[in-house]
Order: sequence, then structure tokens, then C-alpha cells
Amino acid sequence: MISLEDLQSPEFQAVPDEAKPTALGLWTLLDVDGRGPLSEWWIAQELYRDRPPLEAADLVMGHLVMLIDAGFMVTFRAPDPESGQMREWIQLMRVLKADKRRAQSLAPPPPDARPWTSMAVERERARASARERVRFEDAARAEAWAAVQAERAPVERPERPVLLDAPPIGCPKHPDGLVNGPCGPCGTARVQRIEWLTRRVYEDKLADYYVQKQEQDNDGEVWDAEPF
Repeated sequence: MISLEDLQSPEFQAVPDEAKPTALGLWTLLDVDGRGPLSEWWIAQELYRDRPPLEAADLVMGHLVMLIDAGFMVTFRAPDPESGQMREWIQLMRVLKADKRRAQSLAPPPPDARPWTSMAVERERARASARERVRFEDAARAEAWAAVQAERAPVERPERPVLLDAPPIGCPKHPDGLVNGPCGPCGTARVQRIEWLTRRVYEDKLADYYVQKQEQDNDGEVWDAEPF
């Protein structure tokens, strides 16, 4: 049970308000030692079933970064007790009081009691930093454009790159395509991504062809190379 003392603890108070629902959920979702797998898809399915899966997973990943930065949790890498493969785990810095006599922890303890750096969290932190930099640059460009808008000719906005709309490079469990070992769904996702990109490029070229053909047809008479 989450007590008033837990809610007033420095670990929980340091958590940003937007990430507090995920912090509360982890307290009840992880084992009695405050450990569990670092899987944004699993956490999202358990805590945010009312949201679309991809949106919920992105929300959880952002919250996990906040929880690490606030000191509410750490992450480490250790072998999975069932499969023996290395994976990332969560360790809460404040564990709820519970009767551990009949409880069994299925997650391994942190190696040497030292948290490892989470690759997934570092990638998300890097993406968040990049998004912030893009927003800052967009704001700067917008401000500069507003200052000279009356004096300069309109600038055509660049087209949105096709890759930004392409399907993920991997399966739902590995959306970034980063996985140790073979993964059948990831291979299928890559084939679907290539097919999608090929079809999109062809459709764009076909659209340009029809536009140019229509412009030629609307020109009226077609002049040949013979002089008058």
C-alpha cells in the first residue's frame, strides 16, 4: 500500500507533476523490491490502456526519463532469470513497505549495487534534446522571418521528408530496430518500410508526370522546329 509517508518522501516530491501518475503506477506494478523490466510497452499496457499503444509507450518513455532525472529510480542491465539474455531493469529508490515473507522477486538485483546507464533512456534523452533544439531553431527562424516579412519575397517552405512518415524500422518491441539477435517481426517491418518508401517515391514521380502532362496539354498548339 502507498502510504502518506511515501507520498511526502523526497523521492516522490522531486518527480514532476506530469510524471507522478507513472511513478504511482510503478510503485504498485513492480515487485516488493521495487524492481521490474524496463519495457515502456509493458508499462504502458498496464497503466495507460485507454490510450493508443504507440502514444502510451512514448508517454511512458518520457516519464521514465523524468523519473531517473528526479532520482525516483535508476536502471541497470542484468541477465533475465528466465531467458538468460541481458536486458534492462528498473530499481526504485524508495520501496514500499510490504510483507516479504511470502513475496518472491522475479527481477535480479543490480550488479555490485551500481546502476548501469540505460541505453533506451539515453536515446530518449537525446531525442528530447534534439526536439528541443529543433523547436528553438524553429522559433528563432519564425522571429527572424517576422522581422523582415514586409521586405522580403515569400520563402517556399521545404517539403516534409518522406522518411518522417515512413513506418517504424522495427517491430513494436524494437521500434528503433535495435535488438541483440534475430527478430522475425523486425525483418518483416523492414521489408514493409522499404515497400512503403518505394511506393511513395513512385506515387510522387507519377503525380509530377501527370501535372507536367496536363500543363503541356493546356498550352494549346504544339510548335515544331520548322520556321514560319
